[in-house]
Amino acid sequence: MRKKDQRKIGYLLKEASQTSKKGTNLILVVIFIEGLLSASLILISQGFIDSIIMLETREPVFWISLFLLIKVVQLIGYFILEQARIINDNSAFRLSQEIMGIASSLPFYLLEEPSTKLKYQRANLAQERLKNYRELLFYELLMPGSKAFFMGLVLLFFNPLAAIVLFLGALFSWQKKSTSLDETTNIKTSFVNDKNSLAQALAKAEALLEIKFFSSQDFIGQKEQELLEIEPRKKDQKVLISQGSILAIISYLIALALLGYFVLKGETPLGSFVVVLLWGSVFQRNLQQSLYSYFKIVEDETFQTDINSFLSFKRQIKKRLEASKPNESGLFVELLNVSFTYPDSNKVLRDLSLKVSQGEKVAILGAKGSGKSTLAKLILGLYNPDCGVIGYFDGSGKTLKSELARNKMTAVFEDHINYQLTLRENIAFGDIARINDELGLAKALVNVSALDILERKDGNWDSQLKETDLTSEEWLKLALARALFSERDLIILDELSIYAKEDLIYLQNLIQLCEGKTVIMFSENKDIARFANSVYLLEKGRLSLAE
Repeated sequence: MRKKDQRKIGYLLKEASQTSKKGTNLILVVIFIEGLLSASLILISQGFIDSIIMLETREPVFWISLFLLIKVVQLIGYFILEQARIINDNSAFRLSQEIMGIASSLPFYLLEEPSTKLKYQRANLAQERLKNYRELLFYELLMPGSKAFFMGLVLLFFNPLAAIVLFLGALFSWQKKSTSLDETTNIKTSFVNDKNSLAQALAKAEALLEIKFFSSQDFIGQKEQELLEIEPRKKDQKVLISQGSILAIISYLIALALLGYFVLKGETPLGSFVVVLLWGSVFQRNLQQSLYSYFKIVEDETFQTDINSFLSFKRQIKKRLEASKPNESGLFVELLNVSFTYPDSNKVLRDLSLKVSQGEKVAILGAKGSGKSTLAKLILGLYNPDCGVIGYFDGSGKTLKSELARNKMTAVFEDHINYQLTLRENIAFGDIARINDELGLAKALVNVSALDILERKDGNWDSQLKETDLTSEEWLKLALARALFSERDLIILDELSIYAKEDLIYLQNLIQLCEGKTVIMFSENKDIARFANSVYLLEKGRLSLAE
């Protein structure tokens, strides 16, 4: 980024921050004044009503005049409050417009440092989380309980018993709803609706093979247990919210009944009864609007702070990406006179022999149903041959057991599973132990040109993926990212017809990323032969070197 742009953005951030603080202080002052004015209007309304009904000596004109006077002052307060909001909104809007204008010169800078771009996405995410928390705070906690609480404040001057009832109702309501609020922040409710989709995916034979290959049985079991535990917790959350609302309503009705009773007995003026009905909604609404503006300013300042952190982020990511080197121990595989037959079927592979050296790129071409996927699964150790030998060797030529060799291999299956889990889990499935390695996750997405998936999820690795969220090509890219994330020595790409046919440049880049690794490609498309050192044809269960 140009130094001129950095200085300009730094100035904008500083100006916006100072303006926001001015707006914040102004709003806090107006909130206090607003409370005093609302209380004055309530008491004046009471005096006005009582002067008419009880024919007090003081003329109603006095009350009307006083009411109008304070109403004018209150309107001035509203105007000041609105100006404070405008000041803040304009500063935030101007800031975003200026930054977006400068950002047009950033694409290459951002692409060079994917994790820096993710830091910018997290700034948006932090603001979004604050917004969600604010919505919960106001609509689930403040609105029902605060009305009862503020009505209780007024009743305290006229009828202590009714006031105590409202105070207790408000406190119990807040207690229930705040507990629910804590639950909301802890529960990943997005998993709940996908419980069935996960169960359906696991019911497929292909999924079981993939889980076996990646040794992810424990992880899948843990996910299933989480899904089972979330549903009752979500129900408990709904019960807590309902209980809080019911308590607030009951206390409100009891207080009104008590107040009505004392009005009928003549112990409480009718004006007080009418005023109390208006008090809660008037003051609570004013408080809500004021606090809403205040929280909005806090959100803007949070975003500004995060954006400043993003812009000053040092260029360490690229160095760390370059420092990560592939495993040099290597792996090559050799098949000798291998045959395979499915139950109740003809022989699929016959006396097949193949040697793939360390770092070699091999293409195996064949028509649909020729046995390409079967051969891939044999190499990966997911199937056992009827006869023949499959040997695995490390870079020094030492023989490896199939279990150890499997830890050095990864694959993208033709029948890969679209796991409706989080974005993080979909990629880390290839190496669950590194599930929190966001640098590695980002690198995997960049390598398969799929960083836009993360961007659409606002930089949130833990966002849930549904079947309809991604196209079939994007799901395949995730499967490729999963394979690359595991950083194994041998990569098997099973059935590359989609990419080889539609985007050969993309495939070429993908092969270049596998420099130093052994790659075996299976496809119907002969165009992939240009990326291979050796090309074989698989026909009628037999393998031959292409001419």
